[in-house]
Amino acid sequence: MGRLTAFAAKQHWTVVAALTDVASGLNEKRRGLHQLLDLAREHQASMVVVEYRDRLARFGLGYLETCLHAFGVRVVVMEHTVKDDQQELVEDLIAITTSFSARIYGKRGGKKMGSTVRQAMATLAQEGVPE
Repeated sequence: MGRLTAFAAKQHWTVVAALTDVASGLNEKRRGLHQLLDLAREHQASMVVVEYRDRLARFGLGYLETCLHAFGVRVVVMEHTVKDDQQELVEDLIAITTSFSARIYGKRGGKKMGSTVRQAMATLAQEGVPE
C-alpha cells in the first residue's frame, strides 16, 4: 500500500480511498472490490491504481476494466512485469487450485494445498518435463 500511495503522490494524484482485500483475485465477494465498484458508480473516483495487473482480478480483468471505464474510471498498473506464457500459466493454475481448495477444505487447507502444488510444479520445472 505504501508503494502505491507514494506512486500516486509522485504523479500528483489525490487518493480518495485505499482499498485492500485479503482474498483470492478469483473471489468475486471481496469487500474492497465492491467498495471500488461503489466508488466508480457514484463517480467518486476517476482512476484505480494497482501494483500488478492480477491484483485487481486474477481472471476477467478486461471485463472489470470495461465496467469501470463505463463509469469514467481508468485502471493504472504501476508495475509492468513481463512473464513468459509458462510462468503465467503456472501462477494461474496455482491460484485456481488454492482458491478452490480453500473453498473445499477451509482457508488453512487451501494454503497447504497451494504450497503443495507450488512445490510439485517447481519440481516438474526443474526436471524439464515437457509442456
